[in-house]
Amino acid sequence: MGAVNDSRRNLQGYYREVSDALKTSLACQKHGKAERKNRVLARFPYFNMKFSALLPFALALFFMLIAGATERLLTADPLTGLPLHMATDSRLNLGNSPTRLPESLVCNSKIEADFYIVYNAKVDSVLSWYSSRLPDFKRTHAYVSGRSQDTFYAADGSLAVSVTGSAGKSGENTETYSLLYSRFQPALAEKTIIGLNQQKVICP
Repeated sequence: MGAVNDSRRNLQGYYREVSDALKTSLACQKHGKAERKNRVLARFPYFNMKFSALLPFALALFFMLIAGATERLLTADPLTGLPLHMATDSRLNLGNSPTRLPESLVCNSKIEADFYIVYNAKVDSVLSWYSSRLPDFKRTHAYVSGRSQDTFYAADGSLAVSVTGSAGKSGENTETYSLLYSRFQPALAEKTIIGLNQQKVICP
């Protein structure tokens, strides 16, 4: 019983980390946009000028600056090596590097996880994409805290990809909220992974 309670506390902390990661990512994105704007204006102060003759030149410099800052987009998650959906790119050329969450311990298994924000992609479309690319993975579905929750997991219980929907009604095809790639060492039992998808701790 003590082990289950410890796992439950670890799981609660784990989901807090996911929530904090989302808030931090969104804050960084906002800050990044403002910072880039300030840098452009500091480097090219004549962007603030109202003369229409300077507008084409200013726009050309702006797009050159953005193009130079473009990051290489990931096509696979670096932790698990599993395919990564393209909707993790915000379309603003900001890159799609993951937020690595702190390690957690559930049912005596170490959990490592990469967290991604998803942009402009419906849940059904994302689930279809992963179904076609992870044909050997099993899938479990739940509706928890007002959101859809689907997890694709390896038959041996070592890897998983969780797709969380935005807030909505059960069965609603909402926008995708986030992706979570997880690696379990040692591998978790199937019932434990299904429980995690329901935000429950079920140890063997």
